[in-house]
Amino acid sequence: MGLDFFAIFEAMEILEKAHEGVVVLQPEGKLTIVEGATVLYDHVKKSLGSGNNRIVFNLSAVPLLDSTGIGQIISSYTAIQKSSGKLVLASLQPKTKEVLKITRLYEMFTVTDTVEEAVNALK
Repeated sequence: MGLDFFAIFEAMEILEKAHEGVVVLQPEGKLTIVEGATVLYDHVKKSLGSGNNRIVFNLSAVPLLDSTGIGQIISSYTAIQKSSGKLVLASLQPKTKEVLKITRLYEMFTVTDTVEEAVNALK
């Protein structure tokens, strides 16, 4: 019996909360192709479609991201910018922060230590 190639791709869980008109998306797990990073962008598109263009990515539960995860964050950032919105990254894990710094993307984003600071930055 063969192993189904697509069986290794797991859907990442994304917790979604609203704080004073700001959508907070919290991915749970690695933001990688194997973990299904594209789910994050799908949530952003859904939020934008509902008229919510102020979005926080709470990355406290994301220990690692790969090029797919980086691509999803950039795609999300671009879509949010096109809708005249703003994206703030909050609560980055050390390895996630390191990847963004190595790729020189860290300076591209507004980054805060906490979700509360991120929400306040979007008010």
